[in-house]
Amino acid sequence: PYGNTYAAATCNGAGRDAIPGGGIDNLESLTGALAMCMTEDAVLDMSGNVKEWTNDPRGTVGGQTIHVIRGGSYESPELGLTCGTDLSRATADTLLPTLGFRCCNNAGP
Repeated sequence: PYGNTYAAATCNGAGRDAIPGGGIDNLESLTGALAMCMTEDAVLDMSGNVKEWTNDPRGTVGGQTIHVIRGGSYESPELGLTCGTDLSRATADTLLPTLGFRCCNNAGP
């Protein structure tokens, strides 16, 4: 959303202070609260805020499928905020305050 040069205040990652004054406060925000965190296709919050489950399985552990989680969260540093980063992975029963989902549809309106 911020192009090829990282801009900490554009999206809700570890470099953004959610509560001005004092130290950096990392908190989730409502989807669309940072209007400048938008892709060229007008999709909001693809970087930061909460990580998102993907339909990208990468093996199993204990009989459960492990999925890639992308986009980074409000606690992620610069490297973790790119959609190309696929280091975050979890099983489907994982619950974290920094983890959410996005409903996607290829069909028109």
